[in-house]
Amino acid sequence: MELIKATDEDFHFLRSWLADEEKAYQRRRDDDSYGDFDRGFWCNLSVIERNFERSELEVVRIGGKAVAFHFGQFLSPGITEVHPLYRGQGLGTAIVRQVLARASSLRVCRLHVSCITQRSAQFWGRFGFSARDADADDRYKILDHPIKLPLEAPQMLKVEFFGEGEWYTQGSGRRPYKTVDLPCVVVGDRILLGAMCHDATADRDSPGGDRHVRVTLDGQVIFQNWIGNDSSKAFGFSRHPLCYTTIADSFRFRGA
Repeated sequence: MELIKATDEDFHFLRSWLADEEKAYQRRRDDDSYGDFDRGFWCNLSVIERNFERSELEVVRIGGKAVAFHFGQFLSPGITEVHPLYRGQGLGTAIVRQVLARASSLRVCRLHVSCITQRSAQFWGRFGFSARDADADDRYKILDHPIKLPLEAPQMLKVEFFGEGEWYTQGSGRRPYKTVDLPCVVVGDRILLGAMCHDATADRDSPGGDRHVRVTLDGQVIFQNWIGNDSSKAFGFSRHPLCYTTIADSFRFRGA
């Protein structure tokens, strides 16, 4: 199974089966207005078409026909759907695994999908996508990216990410929005991390206002400042170009 860029023929075919799926859904609703029926993505056709025009719509073909499609790469909600007659054959699973592999190779930190039905929520749950709260439609998956250290890691490092309000009210019990504990090795003026450090959380947005970070090595604070200023960049923090999270692979450490 391979995801390939959609052609004009692919788009017109998937448009036709989305239309047929919508008609079948409306017939079921007419027969039972209170029934809980799965609905396809005909209502999102304009979004699908825009992604097709941007060459970002991919399809899976069987017998020369586009029987599944995907866009969004899970960085934004996007859409993934399989033709009703081809469901239950592992096509959706194969698509998700392929896109997850891409995300891992690009070291993406946070993935995001938007669920419509309980069935789709269960599907995404099998791949580790979880809701922020019990009533949320959106699902998130946080990816970790281990880094092989050249030596055994004898030290532990803690990174705490704070929103502006949390930073200035720590004495009143406010806590960081994320804390990361990582093994590390100090080599000269560098701290090599045992995994990519990032501030991604299962939430739509980062905290508002200026965000701060504090780094503690073996119980001693070695850095604290605003995220995004020259000092934090020189220390090792940067912005992921795809998922816009704060990331670091290593830190520059001048010691005590």
